[in-house]
Amino acid sequence: MTAEKTEKPDLGEALFLFCLSVPVHLWASFVLTRLWEQFVVPLGVVSIGLWHAAGLLTMIGMIRYRAGGRDPKMQDSAELALVALLALGIGALYYGLMT
Repeated sequence: MTAEKTEKPDLGEALFLFCLSVPVHLWASFVLTRLWEQFVVPLGVVSIGLWHAAGLLTMIGMIRYRAGGRDPKMQDSAELALVALLALGIGALYYGLMT
């Protein structure tokens, strides 16, 4: 029997991925606002701004993360709690930028 060795990303790699995710998330938010303007506003729904779109994408990301269908373990629960806390903080930042 061989034990599987899982590699954990080092701090530099994690920081790089986080820094890369910020502009990608903002770009996706910008695209969502444009698509919303073109396809949802004509249906009579109020338009949204960049920070509303970013908040919506954060919520959807959190929901999709939880729907991943992994085995419920204590580590997964702690990971979900961390993701929820991160999403809450990001949401608070976006809400502050909206007002």
